[in-house]
Amino acid sequence: MANLQELVNAASLYTLDREGLTEFLEHIELDRSMADEDESPDSVTLITVHNTKGLEFRRVIVTGLESGVFPREDKKGDDLEEERRLMYVGCTRAMDELYLTSCAARRLYGRTAFMEPSLFLSEIDVSSLEVLGRAPRSFLSRLQAAGTRLSVGASSGRSGDPSGTVPAGPASAAPSPAAQRAVDPLAERWKPGRKLFHDDYGYGIITKSFYAETELIIMVRFETGGEKRFMPRYQAKSLMLVED
Repeated sequence: MANLQELVNAASLYTLDREGLTEFLEHIELDRSMADEDESPDSVTLITVHNTKGLEFRRVIVTGLESGVFPREDKKGDDLEEERRLMYVGCTRAMDELYLTSCAARRLYGRTAFMEPSLFLSEIDVSSLEVLGRAPRSFLSRLQAAGTRLSVGASSGRSGDPSGTVPAGPASAAPSPAAQRAVDPLAERWKPGRKLFHDDYGYGIITKSFYAETELIIMVRFETGGEKRFMPRYQAKSLMLVED
């Protein structure tokens, strides 16, 4: 069942027609042909946490650190403790460098889901971390209190500020949606009032657009009465704007 769900997950990125199917199959064939080539020294070892016991690597990247993924939602009591132990095992495989990744949105079973950071991340002493990229919102207060270093592009939104603190007042306010639309061509293309067609849901109209941090989100009400939200930057293949 899990394999079938991943098949749906992968195929959902392509349009529901012959052209989309052809592109999907070509992508699969390309992946297989690349896997058949001689192993390159510039490569990674992909391995489950369960299979890392007794191994060590110079650099380790633990992915999928979101609630519902690691740990899974159904893990409670002793099962959760086992997941926590596996997290420890994975982290201690790193000899020199350890990277822990968590994404704000993930495609699961063909749908885009908005994710929360794994509780295992909240159990780590933040003073031991250097946050690269955009820190999860739930981490900001802890990071600022600990004076954790935020690298350029972090959620403070202020490059070159190694302290990770966000000054009070208007200077620290997030850009308004109007200001973001002025610099984001996606916002103009996917603005409220525009009609579109979705392969699964049919015809609909954009009722609202807003930003989740820096990511554009649109709300669409379909003729069937249902309402869905989409991320045009990543889901444009399944959405077709309809000209009036």
